[in-house]
Formats: sequence, structure tokens, C-alpha cells
Amino acid sequence: MFKRTMIAVGLSLVALTQPQAQQPWPAQTMTSEQSREENAYAVGLQAYLWGFPLHYYSRSTPPGVEVGGTFINDFRKFPELKTAKDRFVVTPNNVTIDAYATVDLTAEPVVVFVPALREPRWYLVQIRDSFDEIIRNVGGTKGSQPGVYLVTGPDFTGDVPGDMIQVRSPTKIGLAAVRILANGEADLAKAAEAQKGFHLMPLSAYLRDGLAHKPVDPRPMMSLFKSDSPEGIRYFDELGDAMTKRLPASADSDGGQDHEVRYEAKKEGVSKESVRKAVKSAGNSRKKVEAEISRH
Repeated sequence: MFKRTMIAVGLSLVALTQPQAQQPWPAQTMTSEQSREENAYAVGLQAYLWGFPLHYYSRSTPPGVEVGGTFINDFRKFPELKTAKDRFVVTPNNVTIDAYATVDLTAEPVVVFVPALREPRWYLVQIRDSFDEIIRNVGGTKGSQPGVYLVTGPDFTGDVPGDMIQVRSPTKIGLAAVRILANGEADLAKAAEAQKGFHLMPLSAYLRDGLAHKPVDPRPMMSLFKSDSPEGIRYFDELGDAMTKRLPASADSDGGQDHEVRYEAKKEGVSKESVRKAVKSAGNSRKKVEAEISRH
């Protein structure tokens, strides 16, 4: 009895581990109304995922500015190491002191001044767009990179003054952050002194006052769009407002796509045709496009 039971169990286990024949999915016939609904759902889902970073920053930036966690077109500098009590950054580290700025390029470009430090010290300046894509890393693993960086918006057509290094942003609003290594509390004073040399300001202010520029008081705020749309579609109304405020005017025309192609081609040092082929192969994600370009 026991032997027969064990044989039966063994045979059952063997049967369970054998690959089963793939059963064809039964064909479903949809009405025209169901087809339209299915298509609308797929398009809506793709739009939701594509616009999530844009929507998120449009909702989180105004309250961040309001509480003083970031300044508009100026660095909000935090000269202390973070602790578990800090709440502004969700996942803070405790080895750098930081500075944050909301970069608004709607009216004019913004200057980021990176100093030549007196003593060697690790730092990283990150400039991002409204899709949370890094446009430019200054410093970091590349070492010290002092200079005057000019962040220009997607519709900028002017000249870049002097020896400034142009950094093109594909969105009209972005953010910048500075992280400076502090080797514990004993090194904090020197790290904070180094932090004082980093500046961010509108181009007109830099050309007029240089590093002596003092921001206006009171500091500018950023309004939070309040949608009166039904809750089910409120996200898309808010996303539409974010697109209007943060994406270039040229994005509404065929030239908008060409602008992005030119930007990526110059950034990666390849031809526009190479960028178009990479987009066709990898899709519209900038990271995937750049990875595709680097493979060739």
C-alpha cells in the first residue's frame, strides 16, 4: 500500500513538472464601443506613465519652495550634515552637505558658478530637467570642473556670453543640486566654506552684479495649479498644466521633435540620423536612446 502510494505521488510530481502544451487564448470579439474603450485605456496608461515625473515635479516643487527647501534660481544651502530628523530629502545621506535650486528658465537662462576650490574636495553638481533626467554632471568622478555654466531653456536662441559653458535643458523648469563631501563633524566647517563658493542666479543678474548679486527679498514663490476637474481625470488636467508651463512651445510643432534630435546629437557627438535610428530602435526614453547610441 505504502509502495503504491509513493509510486503514485512520484508519477504525479513528474507529470506536474512536465511542460504543458500551450493552450491558445480564446479569440474575443469586441464591439466598436469596447474597442474604443480598450484603446483609450491603453493610450491613457501610456500618457500616465510618460507624464508621471513631469506631474510629480509640478505638484512637489511649489510646496518645496514655500517651506524653504529650495529657492527659485538660487541655491538653498544646507551647511549641516543630515540626521534622521531631516524630512526634506526622502533618502538623505550623511556624508555630504547639500544645496538645492529650482531652475526656472521661462524668462531667461540661469548661470551656475562652480569655483576652483582651494583644497581638493569631492563635489558633484547635478542639473536635471522636469522628467528627472540628468542633463549635466559637473565634478564627481570626473574631478574638479570649475567654470561658469549657462543653463538655457529649450526655446533659447540667443548667444552664449564669453567663455560660459552651455547646458541645454529640454524643459523650461528643472532643478540643480550641489553635494560636497564632509568627512565627519571635524571637517564640516571646511566643507561649509567650500559650499559658499557655489552660486546660481539668472543670467541678467550675473552680467550686472557678478558673484556680488543678492537675491530679491521676499523670494519668489511658485503657484500650485488647482484643478476643478472630476477626480477620475484630475491627474490629466494637472499634467496638461505642467506640460504648458514646463515643455517648450516648439514641442507643439514638428520642429519640437527636431530640436530634441539636434540636442541629443550634439550632446552625444553623433549625427541626427544616428539619434533617429536609436529612437526607432529603443523608443522615446532618453536613457535607452543614449544606451543604444553608445552600443554603436
